[in-house]
Amino acid sequence: LVQRWHAAAPRHVVRCTLASIEVAAAVAAWAATARDAVLAPPLAEWFAAGGRAAGAPVLVDGTLLADADADVDAVRLRLRVARVNAGDGWRDARGDIQAHVGGTVAAGMADAWTRGRRVRAPVALRWPAMTYNPGAPDPQWQALVRRFALTGTIKSGALVEVERAAAWDEWAAGVRRHVRGAIAR
Repeated sequence: LVQRWHAAAPRHVVRCTLASIEVAAAVAAWAATARDAVLAPPLAEWFAAGGRAAGAPVLVDGTLLADADADVDAVRLRLRVARVNAGDGWRDARGDIQAHVGGTVAAGMADAWTRGRRVRAPVALRWPAMTYNPGAPDPQWQALVRRFALTGTIKSGALVEVERAAAWDEWAAGVRRHVRGAIAR
């Protein structure tokens, strides 16, 4: 059947069809790789393999993905982790985390934690909560939808070291800060 179609179809139709199939296969392979990266980033694999002491904070080095989100009793940070140190030296462990910074110092420092800035802090990491109720999405779907692999807690804002971002990111953070202030007023 394929040979008959190949012989009857003009060459440009055959080439376009084969090119479309190749593109579709490449997109499917890329999507599978992206899914695997979300479900099992190196940070999650390191954490699952027991790369940390039981409940002990690990030193995390990464970049803020968004401006700090101040809540009533804590500040939430979203970080793209580049490396971790669990006391045995730095190792690459890329992945995203969501960390909650507690204490009274955190609220006053939230303006300093803007997207693009580099952050280093001790974080007590843990797996995010999953919903296992009947009718709830399965855990794999929940992992694909949420935007981080692990969640964690930073004891105090005083423990968070911040390095300035690139000039463009700093300018954009200033604009966002100004807009938030104007809206609050």
